[in-house]
Amino acid sequence: MLGDGVSKSYLAREVLKLGYEIEFRLHGQFDIKGFKLEDLEAFSKRRQQIIASSGANST
Repeated sequence: MLGDGVSKSYLAREVLKLGYEIEFRLHGQFDIKGFKLEDLEAFSKRRQQIIASSGANST
């Protein structure tokens, strides 16, 4: 199994191959350049699951 940093690096390379630009963040994480936080929240399945189970205003 690949280490976490190796798998993030592989994913970043594959995203670049698809023609997207990326912006690196801390700990090997990255964002697709030009993608807004609102877009990420709207498309995040995990966030939608959390909101469905605990409510949008919960902390």
